[in-house]
Amino acid sequence: GPAYLCPEQGCHAGFDSQGALRNHTKRDHSEPSFWCDECELEADPSGDRPPRRVGFTSLLLLQTHIRKEHLNCIFCDQKCKGQAELERHVELYHSGIPLEARKTIPCAWPGCDKKFTKKSNLNAHVRSAHEGLRFVCGQAEHATTADLAAWPRGQGCGTAFVTKGNLEAHIRHVHLGIERPVPAPLADRDD
Repeated sequence: GPAYLCPEQGCHAGFDSQGALRNHTKRDHSEPSFWCDECELEADPSGDRPPRRVGFTSLLLLQTHIRKEHLNCIFCDQKCKGQAELERHVELYHSGIPLEARKTIPCAWPGCDKKFTKKSNLNAHVRSAHEGLRFVCGQAEHATTADLAAWPRGQGCGTAFVTKGNLEAHIRHVHLGIERPVPAPLADRDD
């Protein structure tokens, strides 16, 4: 096995030379002497909380951290957290292609001519504009169950829901003052 074992409790590193052990100890177990100013600034711009100090035991480790965590856009100096965020920023603001030209994914809903840059944006649009929020308090027909049949729709508040069940639960709780049922623990259910 290695001739030089790290004496630090819980550390099982071993090295072939005393110099390698010394470098390991300095890098991994000594007090930090290089601090990331960017992390300190990002932690709380309002100054309400004490700054988050992120320290490193060597200048090389600090520089590696800055390259990985604090990427600045070469076009506008915008700070980005990570490569993916930087690439999104550059595509969005510096690609030279206007937003409308980048919207290539059309909504297939009949009569809708909107287009989107990403499928996830299209899906969110379809859910909210075409599928969702169809049950509006005061406008949608609610169930004729005994507790809801007598409630006048004219007293609705306009809050919208994706499902009829959510609208009915809202009317019972908010407008009729009926407490929401507490679900029984799984062990007590008869299903």
